[in-house]
Amino acid sequence: MWSGTGVTRAGVNPTWTAAGVGLLLALPWLMPVSGGPSPNVQPWLFTAACACVISLLWAGTVPLRLAAALLALAAWAWVGSPTSLDTFALAGGALLILIAAAAARAVASGGGERPIALAWLAAALVSTAIALMQYFGVGHWLGPLASASPDAEAYANLRQRNQFASLTVIGVAACLWAVWRGASSRAWWLAAVVLAVGNAATTSRTGLLELFALAALAAA
Repeated sequence: MWSGTGVTRAGVNPTWTAAGVGLLLALPWLMPVSGGPSPNVQPWLFTAACACVISLLWAGTVPLRLAAALLALAAWAWVGSPTSLDTFALAGGALLILIAAAAARAVASGGGERPIALAWLAAALVSTAIALMQYFGVGHWLGPLASASPDAEAYANLRQRNQFASLTVIGVAACLWAVWRGASSRAWWLAAVVLAVGNAATTSRTGLLELFALAALAAA
């Protein structure tokens, strides 16, 4: 039922490329390292590095309209405060979006949605397992593989409940996509239920709203 592994560089095995891209898509969600003084820097740099490698594995071109919009945004920020660290952060974020968009265009043109869906589902399920261990106060059993949660909050390695809740919804969307593509439904619905439990553990209103929105889209 599923075919296609994306548009790959010449001479690169498509199967290995798809596996590598899937791993690179999942790892940023699972990275437990987050040092100071700014805890977001290391995860951001790791995500940027993964996106760059994906762009090398999957050939793609940047959408011109998106590039123009991001360039205009960066120019506006630079005019306002050319030496601000926020401006450099915005420029880096814009560059990361362009890299990801180029890879996404290549995937869409080559029918390589499967490794993306599987990667996000895997990241969501692993994160749900971590989050539930945090919720029940045994997250420390995982040692350095899981972020500390002294208040028994369920947020996996994303360190923020709303972000983890959003990841569970992405995972549910991957399950719905697989069923829509003709995959055997029982295992996928079971995975969706597990992810819904993880979403509930966050007590995130954002995650609940996203689930309702996804349900509405699926029913449309």
